[in-house]
Amino acid sequence: VTSDSSTTKTDNCWQDGMTLSEYYCTSAGVAEQQNYPCPYGCKDGACVAGVPDVTITSLTFSPYEPKAGDTVTFTYVVKNVGTAATKDLSTGTWVSCQGGSVGGGGGNPSPVVIAPGESRPYTFTHTFTSVDTCTVAVAVGSTGDVNVGDNKRSVTVVVREAVVRLPPCLNYGDVNLDGGSNIIDMTNS
Repeated sequence: VTSDSSTTKTDNCWQDGMTLSEYYCTSAGVAEQQNYPCPYGCKDGACVAGVPDVTITSLTFSPYEPKAGDTVTFTYVVKNVGTAATKDLSTGTWVSCQGGSVGGGGGNPSPVVIAPGESRPYTFTHTFTSVDTCTVAVAVGSTGDVNVGDNKRSVTVVVREAVVRLPPCLNYGDVNLDGGSNIIDMTNS
């Protein structure tokens, strides 16, 4: 925009990358500025018209072979494969076992804004109380997501019985039933 005083003003983006300063001429020929929020970001003096597209690229857990009573940590990676930053991000987690559904949760993890091309890891935990085969699923979403078909991932977790291992030892006891305590050395048998 060039005003009557031959001053040139160029539309520009604020340093936050989410606000546009746009210039226009009034009827009196004076350059005025108006600021606009850019929901999907600002680049090269214009609001980006792209859209976010979040996907879960991996879902892992540790320990890998959990026993009944173990608390398992699940890690999932969310990537924005879209052309605009997410404005928000919401997640849901489900644990469903053959013995019956055992839980779920959700919310807004931090950070909720993921730029195009960026990946972010998130974690949650679950304690398995009994031997079972379970499906653990994660779903993510963001306002404006153009492909919700890739927003869910699941894994199967086999929860095994906790095994108590006793250390090797000498066999103590009344072996010949004479009321005394005998020790049998099993190492030279």
